[in-house]
Amino acid sequence: MPKKTRKRSPASSQTGVEDSEKSRRSLLSALLAEALEHWEEMERIDDFRALPTYQECNRRTPRERGFVVLTTLDLLEELRDHSSTRRSVPGEGKVVRLQRTYAAESLLGLFLKRTLEFDSDGLERLVRFVMGAYDTPEGGRLRIVVGCLRAAERHALRTELSADVIAHLRRWRSSLAAVRADRTLLRRFDALIASDDDVLDSRERWAATLRSELKTKSDEAKWWELLRHLQKGSGSRPTARWREGARERIAAVGEEAFLEHLAHWLRLAPQRQARSVQTDAGVADGNGNVLLLRGLVWSCAGRRLPGLQAALGDLGEACFKKRRAPGRSLTVAIGNACVMALAADADPGAFAELHRLRLAVKLRSVQQRIALEQENIAEATGLAVEELEELSVAECGLTDVGSASVALGEWCGEIEVYSAQRVELSWRQTGGRKQKSVPVTLRRDFPERVAQLQAQRRDVLRTLPGQQRRLESLLLSERSWQLEVWRQRYLVQPLVATLGRRLIWSFQLPTGPILGIWHDGQLVDVGGQPIYGFTEETRVRLWHPIGFSHEVTSAWRQRLADGETEQPFKQAHRELYVLTDAELATETYSNRFAAHILKQHQFARLCQARGWQFQMAGHWSYERLHATRELPGWGIRAEFWLEAIHSDEAYTPSGVGLYLSTDQVRFYNGGGGGLGESLALTEVPALVFTEIMRDVDLFVGVASIGNDPGWADHGDDTPYFGYWQDFSFGALGETARTRREVLAALLPRLKIADRCRVEDRFLVVRGDLRTYKIHLGSSNILMEPNDQYLCVVEDRVDAAAMRGVRLPFEGDSTLSMILSKAFLLAADASIQDRTILSQIQ
Repeated sequence: MPKKTRKRSPASSQTGVEDSEKSRRSLLSALLAEALEHWEEMERIDDFRALPTYQECNRRTPRERGFVVLTTLDLLEELRDHSSTRRSVPGEGKVVRLQRTYAAESLLGLFLKRTLEFDSDGLERLVRFVMGAYDTPEGGRLRIVVGCLRAAERHALRTELSADVIAHLRRWRSSLAAVRADRTLLRRFDALIASDDDVLDSRERWAATLRSELKTKSDEAKWWELLRHLQKGSGSRPTARWREGARERIAAVGEEAFLEHLAHWLRLAPQRQARSVQTDAGVADGNGNVLLLRGLVWSCAGRRLPGLQAALGDLGEACFKKRRAPGRSLTVAIGNACVMALAADADPGAFAELHRLRLAVKLRSVQQRIALEQENIAEATGLAVEELEELSVAECGLTDVGSASVALGEWCGEIEVYSAQRVELSWRQTGGRKQKSVPVTLRRDFPERVAQLQAQRRDVLRTLPGQQRRLESLLLSERSWQLEVWRQRYLVQPLVATLGRRLIWSFQLPTGPILGIWHDGQLVDVGGQPIYGFTEETRVRLWHPIGFSHEVTSAWRQRLADGETEQPFKQAHRELYVLTDAELATETYSNRFAAHILKQHQFARLCQARGWQFQMAGHWSYERLHATRELPGWGIRAEFWLEAIHSDEAYTPSGVGLYLSTDQVRFYNGGGGGLGESLALTEVPALVFTEIMRDVDLFVGVASIGNDPGWADHGDDTPYFGYWQDFSFGALGETARTRREVLAALLPRLKIADRCRVEDRFLVVRGDLRTYKIHLGSSNILMEPNDQYLCVVEDRVDAAAMRGVRLPFEGDSTLSMILSKAFLLAADASIQDRTILSQIQ
């Protein structure tokens, strides 16, 4: 075949390489011949990797591999020319030519995954060829497109892209956007072709702030050079070359100045955008904010600054929320980058943020990844994960247990912790009274210090609930501490001590175990007497009432009431579940909480909060469902069996089921995800059984449709109306019986005590217009004399009426709701809500 006259390939223009064009073509021809020889054995593109000739190509330098890629382009152009003119190489049939084309394209995709080096002409040739031949990034073509883009990104890290390359990339990006290519791919193009004005989209608040702050810099050009570099990173992790370039450019603008701005920008990122990011063409997908924000997060790795770590934790939490505003830069990829940056160093502060983030996110995959990172940090430090969780708790600016005080001129800013949900920041003038609003003089004279105190209060509010859940989980762990270690971590630590001082602890003394609680600066027993006899060998553990007599728990409940102590969770008042005769008869499962109808979405949220795993069901789910909780410390797995309810009205528009029906609770040995063998209920430790059954009771008590006060509005023919009626006003479970005991002790102290009494399953409230019966399980209401149902939804109840009422523990929202309704109905003559009045009258 006569040789076609063509423009000399830029591959030949690259100099300083020993490999000649002839030898490169020989190597490529040998590789293709070897591929065709083994054609029938190859099932996947990656099978080319096993060919000896391909492995020889891989052993070449990045520069030499770049030559091979350009030679492959020459071959593909020749094959394409032969196909278009219907000419053929002597001895080469159509099938063989198609096989050679497919093999060459496969090799091109594999070569482009490797590290390559081109000069500007070679890169321009590659971009021009791929842009023209593979304008639709689908299937195997996507591998080539992404590989070409990766080669351009690597080239940009070494030197600036030429004007011709940028022009080709701009045209290529426009054609990809026209066919609605992947948005992440388009953002990578944006990072390469961005000018100073294109580096970020100012329609997000953090980006607008960043742009305005850089305008005041004398070295603004260096800052923009840094931002352009941060935006160039690709992949899920930064490369060594990217890190080195970032280090040099950060040094150019000043490490201290960069970190100061970095923490500020990251704190602003979770906030709402400055204005809508919608355009006529839809969501603005061409801005580089995502890549730039990811680069800023990557640059945090290894920097041990508490303010920076807190900003990363908040940003990660915002990114992992299920509902994110369209067009914003808060993506799961940014959240993953936050996790990576926090896990980069074995630092207690970073570990604490990871722990808080793990409790806050709902995505199971993210929780598992964070748990793995925590284990890696624990291994690097030589400490157990539980030890690090205790050692890494931040003080959040508190200078004393549950309080902080900062003098600002004539004023004093005071932070006071009352509970995990109530942290107050107030301002006291010398010799004057406290006020909650910030004084005008402080806003003017000390704006930064005021902002710092407000940030400390927010830190306490976001940290304390996670610590509250961690301490409650200790009830099931049987963990113990040496006395001094326990004292430092739970009695004097400014944040955790606000919880630990309100809990009952078991002390192993030489004379035997004794229970105690902190009161008036010392540890006292149930009678209020100081505890003596502590030694260095004394061990301490969190007390659980299982196995103790009712007299012991009742005495402690009275002790808490006398000391007006509000526990952070139910401990002395904790519900206990022991085996019933029916459960002894069934041997391996419990039907105690079977045949209930639950709201699936609410149930799933409760599972996430209590450490259970559950996969949402929909119209596709006809098999039995399981909510599971692994207890690796005990080698046990608990399962709560459920079934999806299938009916025309039982789905959301997306097909997710609305309701579940409950079934058995079972236990298996071999926790950790294995199948395991079914355990007899008598083989399950009493502590494990009571805590698991308490969780299931919580699921039923909270997520049941019986708690929906509006269910009856649809009439008697509403599905499951009979179940709703039975649950709303039926027999009390363990939680509700505990609630009845608490109310009986609490009522004499209330200002409405003369209008209330506890009768069987109800709190009876005498109003001026009617008498009401509030069910102690569901908080639903009946009115005497004919037991007429009164619908009072939660948002119509004034929670302020509960102000000043001290409950013995936090966390029982139903108890708070019952008391709020009692205050409302005791003064029914003053009710102004027309919906409630129309029912009463």
